[in-house]
Amino acid sequence: MCIGALVAACASAAPFAKTFRFTQPDGTRIEVWGEGDEFRAVFEHQGYTVVWDEATKAYAYARLSADGTELIPTQLLVGRDDPALNGLPQHLRVDPEVAAEQARQRFERWDAGMQIRRRWRERKSQLQLLRAQAAGGISVMAPPGFTTTGTKVGLCLLIDFPDAEAVVPREDVHEFCNGDGYTGYGNNGSVKEYFYDVSGGLLTYTNVVTAYVRMERPHSFYCDISKDAGEQANILIRDAIAILKAQPNYEAEILPTFESLSLEDEGELVACNVFYAGSNGGRWSYGLWPHSWSLYDVGAQNLGNDQKIFKYQITDIGAGLEIGTFCHENGHMLCGYPDLYDYQYDSEGGAGGFCLMNSGGHGNNPVQICAYLKYASGWAEIEEVSWRKYVEATLTATLGEPGFNKFYRVVKPGVDTEYYLFENRQQEGRDALIPGSGIAIWHIDELGDRDNQSLAYNTEHRNYECTLMQADNLWHFQNNMNSGDEQDLYYEGNPASGYQNRFSDQTEPSAHWWDGTPSRINAERF
Repeated sequence: MCIGALVAACASAAPFAKTFRFTQPDGTRIEVWGEGDEFRAVFEHQGYTVVWDEATKAYAYARLSADGTELIPTQLLVGRDDPALNGLPQHLRVDPEVAAEQARQRFERWDAGMQIRRRWRERKSQLQLLRAQAAGGISVMAPPGFTTTGTKVGLCLLIDFPDAEAVVPREDVHEFCNGDGYTGYGNNGSVKEYFYDVSGGLLTYTNVVTAYVRMERPHSFYCDISKDAGEQANILIRDAIAILKAQPNYEAEILPTFESLSLEDEGELVACNVFYAGSNGGRWSYGLWPHSWSLYDVGAQNLGNDQKIFKYQITDIGAGLEIGTFCHENGHMLCGYPDLYDYQYDSEGGAGGFCLMNSGGHGNNPVQICAYLKYASGWAEIEEVSWRKYVEATLTATLGEPGFNKFYRVVKPGVDTEYYLFENRQQEGRDALIPGSGIAIWHIDELGDRDNQSLAYNTEHRNYECTLMQADNLWHFQNNMNSGDEQDLYYEGNPASGYQNRFSDQTEPSAHWWDGTPSRINAERF
């Protein structure tokens, strides 16, 4: 394949990494920095690793066990004692293999409810069937039968408590989910607008937002930080649905508003988003710590009319609203996306800050979904290009323009699960926070491994499933250095050392297939 001139046309989006506040039992208010997800996390105070001490019900500075497999609380409490004076080292971490095994066990429990692996395998099988049916064609659109096209409706369940009343009005949440031209709380559009935009208008996703359900028990009952967050959320959602259904106007007025909810197999809601008032308790994976899972403990909750809640995501509403995490979690529930970040946390993941499902899903302006996941969702127009074909190619990154979500695909001969995708990304609008602008070249191995950052040629799929070919050849994602920079995409004038404004078997990075054979791609003049 020779792409003579690949032009980036433009006109004149999960895991957490942030500071958390907590009040120690003696009333001392502290801030700890945390990074992680549902499966593993680490917390620090001014660079010193901290852990929860069950005995004192407080955050304490940590020491490492003799075998390196456990972080153990010391008697030094955060906010009271000085770890430096006591000779504690900074940035303590347990043995990586132990941490990976602990995360794997948590993931297995999570996936048993969410069924992300099964749904993603089915989605890829659909893609493979589509490609087989379209063999020989030049340009195809993914079929509308995929589950993330058309109109989808989720449920947004609002909850408050006698001791933690709502401070964000229900009307604000409705606009956050469904508004047009929404800018509330500093967000770039509503959740509906995000998915409509990134899908190129092929998905309209709205939510039925309930009135606040006032719980009979206090917030402190559910946000018990000695108990697992999944168990507590299961109890909270079960109790909230029972209270909602006990309302005298439920059958006549409330239940009819649920008629539009989108359903999956056996009447399960496509998505249930739970916002609750009050704090999350400040202890990772306990109390009401935000997460996504399923009603695995209490069972699916029947709303009536054969509609059931099973999968959910839950978060504290606080004093404001951000679409980033909401969109990321609905990427799981609604679209069946896997995470693309590395669950072992020894690399950034294959898409870095260039995808909602990797490191780009934070805050009030999440970045777009990457080309690979758009393709799997049925949102992409794919132009197939062989190595024998010369193409003067133009790709647009502008929302609403003809050709938005059009990607070029170069397939490994005889292996349609390995290919390159060419996509235009620009630091504007929904992509204002991506690390850099230019042409993104994605090396896709549908049989690859999200957690394997190896760059070695192999035939066993010991590599990322989705790999951004980083134009500077520094492989920061794989080396766990950063989630992207301005030299990662292809464009004329890229100042990276050795950059040739070209992508081929002779350049670095190379266009070879994962088994080391040449692709004969020669893309140049970006």
